[in-house]
Amino acid sequence: MGDQTGRPVALVDSLRVKPSTRRYDQWPTWRMWWWQNPITARLRLGSSAFWRHWYHSTVR
Repeated sequence: MGDQTGRPVALVDSLRVKPSTRRYDQWPTWRMWWWQNPITARLRLGSSAFWRHWYHSTVR
């Protein structure tokens, strides 16, 4: 948008993101192990039904 108005465009090179731990705090340990298990993730990688709880169950 800056290039359309003639203003300079700034690129951010060193952005640091601090991940939230709210999901870890609210979910039981067994459930996090299940979600983070590489075998489970690989088998269900393309399944939108499997990942719906991760994306649609907002932890607040």
